Amino acid sequence: MFVDQNFERAFSWYKAGAELNDPDSMNLLGIAFKEGRGVGESAEEAARCFEKAAKLGHLQGMFNYANCLFHGYGIGENRDQAISWLRKAADRGHAESRDILEKLGGGDFSSVHRDLS
Repeated sequence: MFVDQNFERAFSWYKAGAELNDPDSMNLLGIAFKEGRGVGESAEEAARCFEKAAKLGHLQGMFNYANCLFHGYGIGENRDQAISWLRKAADRGHAESRDILEKLGGGDFSSVHRDLS
């Protein structure tokens, strides 16, 4: 089945939801900025949106924001804050965050880099 993808239209819906502080919309807006779908690619805007989603309690937003912090994507690299956000997400049941934290416990930063990319 073919689905017509209109990224510009989707972006406008994400933006409208984000303006209402909807955490799902804020996270999706971050993904749009990260991937350049419906808008020009912007690491800084992606990180800003993921941060807002994370602060609104969005689990995937927490993971995405931790990813930005861990790699310095659109924001200054801060691995301590990244780990803190991963813990918050893991404590609320986010399996990927829990898996990453387990790898970090073993000091295996090479696999974490791959997993958070």
